[in-house]
Amino acid sequence: MITLQNVHKQFGPKVLFQGVNFHLKPGEKVGLVGENGMGKTTLFRVILGLEPVEAGQVTVRKGAQVALLGQELESGPGSLLERVVLGDPHFRSVKEDM
Repeated sequence: MITLQNVHKQFGPKVLFQGVNFHLKPGEKVGLVGENGMGKTTLFRVILGLEPVEAGQVTVRKGAQVALLGQELESGPGSLLERVVLGDPHFRSVKEDM
């Protein structure tokens, strides 16, 4: 479970988002789309606890799995499929069926 209540984030005078309310139940998956500079990556960084907020509350249930795939793919061991499978147990069973 991930819950955001009245979350506000800005950098200097630039307000990225304010009054964000969001609730994601266990097992739900979400994709976030929008124009460059709208705060999508920052919102994920807030959920991951990597960015502080000016106001509001972010609650992430202990044990919740949150993944962020940035614009720049970092090289590392394994194929893209192996990385996806590592991040989502559902895909593990799909790979086994392949």
